[in-house]
Amino acid sequence: ISGFNVGIVAFLSIFFIRLLMKPFPYLLLRFNAIKVSTLGACVPVALYAFIAGMGISVVRAAIMILTFMAAVLLGRERDLYNTLALAAFIILVVFPHSLFDISFQLSFMAVAAILFITPRLARLIPKGKPEEKALSLSGKIFKSILLFIMVSLSAILGTAPLIALYFNSVSTVALLA
Repeated sequence: ISGFNVGIVAFLSIFFIRLLMKPFPYLLLRFNAIKVSTLGACVPVALYAFIAGMGISVVRAAIMILTFMAAVLLGRERDLYNTLALAAFIILVVFPHSLFDISFQLSFMAVAAILFITPRLARLIPKGKPEEKALSLSGKIFKSILLFIMVSLSAILGTAPLIALYFNSVSTVALLA
């Protein structure tokens, strides 16, 4: 179980809460649907973290997602670097020995690498001509696949030094796998 699973739980919770609100126009007019669905999704995310066994990557992801949701609820700017640092701080305050745990190091290194490297790699994707407002479906699919590969490559590059340190090898086929 990884942070991706926690993200899926958050996304589906927000989606279903909005879906449940849709038939009730009074609720949609009276309350901010984004904030209500975000607030409602906090409970499933926290429950999932407990059900999943509170592993380091799950706790990191849950803290990051809950912090992101708090920013949405408070109408504040969302800063992913600070969110990652807050997750590390909370985990280390509660479990200081986690700093020396390989799962802690790999989890945080992978996310930090994704946050730092992926935007730089994404700039390499051609933007297309300004007069072409809508990309074709095949163009959107290609860009999505390319971005997915870049995210994976970022995580691989970020964790490679730790993997080499702990396992004395680095996979040359990690991206293909």
